[in-house]
Amino acid sequence: MERIYFQDESKYRGSADALFIPETKEELIAYVKEKSIQKEAITIQGALTGITGSGVPVKGLALKTEKLNRIYIQEDEKGWYAYAEAGVTGEKLEQMASRETKDACFFPVLPTEKTATLGGIAASGAKGIHTRCYGGFKDYVEQCQVCTAKGDIIEVTWDMPEFGEIFGSEGMLVLFLSFKIRLIKKPQHIWGILFRFTDDRTAVRFAERIEERQHITAVEYMDKHTIRLIETYKKNMSAISSLPDIGEQIQVLIYVETAGESEEEAEEEAAGLLEACIEAGGDPEDAWAMCTEEEVERLRAYRHAASECVNMEVGKVNGQYPEVCKLSLDTTRSLTDRETLLDEYQSRLDKSNIPHCIFGHFGEGGPYVNLMAKDSAQYKEGTRIMEEWVHKAYEDSAEVFGEHGVGKLKKEMFQRNAPEVIVKEAVRRKQKWDPEGILNPGNMV
Repeated sequence: MERIYFQDESKYRGSADALFIPETKEELIAYVKEKSIQKEAITIQGALTGITGSGVPVKGLALKTEKLNRIYIQEDEKGWYAYAEAGVTGEKLEQMASRETKDACFFPVLPTEKTATLGGIAASGAKGIHTRCYGGFKDYVEQCQVCTAKGDIIEVTWDMPEFGEIFGSEGMLVLFLSFKIRLIKKPQHIWGILFRFTDDRTAVRFAERIEERQHITAVEYMDKHTIRLIETYKKNMSAISSLPDIGEQIQVLIYVETAGESEEEAEEEAAGLLEACIEAGGDPEDAWAMCTEEEVERLRAYRHAASECVNMEVGKVNGQYPEVCKLSLDTTRSLTDRETLLDEYQSRLDKSNIPHCIFGHFGEGGPYVNLMAKDSAQYKEGTRIMEEWVHKAYEDSAEVFGEHGVGKLKKEMFQRNAPEVIVKEAVRRKQKWDPEGILNPGNMV
C-alpha cells in the first residue's frame, strides 16, 4: 500500500497508510468505532497549522475534519452563540458572527492563523493576540461534543471536571466534534498603535508602564530580526504591502490594541499610551496609530506575517535538509524578568549564529523564540539551546509549552525536563481516556 505523506507548518513530516475525510459526524463516529475494534491508530488533523507535529501521523491512519464545517449563529435569552463543528475555521466563525449579529458581537480569542480549525484550536490550546484581555478559547465554550477512542459520544459542559482535561490535549484523548461557543459584545471603537523603538530597554520600560491599563486588549513584541525578515517579504504580501517601511533605525516594535465604548474613551486611552511612550524614553512621533477596522487589520496582519515569514524561511532549508524543522520556545515568564530574559536570548543566539526571530504576546509572558537553522548542525545546536531554556524555565516554575504544545517535535524534550508529576499526569490522562493508544500516537507521552 502506498503511504500518504503529511507535514504541518513546522515542516515536521510523517505518513499514514490511508486518509479518511468524513462528511458527517455519523461517518466519523462509525469509522472510529471500526478502527478501534481493529486497534488501528488514528491521527486527527485539522488544517495542519500547528508547529509541533501533533497532527502529523507516524503510523496507522489519518482522519481529517475539514468537511465537518457546519455552523449557525443563534440568539437566546442569554445572548448570541455559535454552534459550530470542529472543521469550521476561525476565519469562517469570525465572518459568520459578524454577518449574523450585524457586527454587534464577535469571538475575541482566535489565533493569528485564522485558517486553523476550531477542533485544532481546542486540541492545541492555541491563543490569539487578545488573550491577555479576553482569556482563551475554552473560556467561551459552554458545551462540546467529543468522540472517544472507542467511538462513543460524550457531551462535555464547562462545569464538568473532564472539560479541563480534554482542552489542549493535542488529540491524544478525544476527537472534538462540535462546540457551543459564546459570542460577546464587540467594542465600538478599536485602535491599533504600532510603537517603534530604537532599543529593547526603552521598549521594555514602555511595556511595564502600560501593563495595568484596563482598555488594552493586546501587546505584541517584535525584535529587530523579525522586523528585517518581514520587511524582506512585505512587498509580496498583499495584506501588508501598502504599509510604509519600518525604518532601518528601528530595533523593536510593540503593537498595542485598545478597545472602548466611545470615541472619547478610545482617544483618551491612545493619548495615555503616547504619554507612557514619552515617560519610557520613546518618541511618540515614531508611533503609527490607526482607528478604522481596515487599518487595524493591516497591523494585525503585520504581526501575523512574523509567523508566516519564519515558516517560509524554514521551508526553504527543509527542502535540502528534511530533518530541519521550525524550533520555537513558548515559555511564559513574569514581566519583571523580561529585560533579562531578552538579553539572555539575544546574546546566546547571536553567539550561535543561528538565524532567529523573537516575537509574540508580550502581555502574556512571552515573547517566543523562533529558530531558523540553515543546516543539520545548526538544527542540532538549536535543539540543545532550546532544551537548556526549557530546563531552566521548569526550574523557575514557569509555564512551558503553553501555546504551541509538545506534539512529536518536543516530546523527548518534555519527558526529559518536565517535573515528574507533570509527566505522570499526562500519562494518567492518556490511560484514562485512551488506554489502547488509538488516538494521535507519538504525541507528548
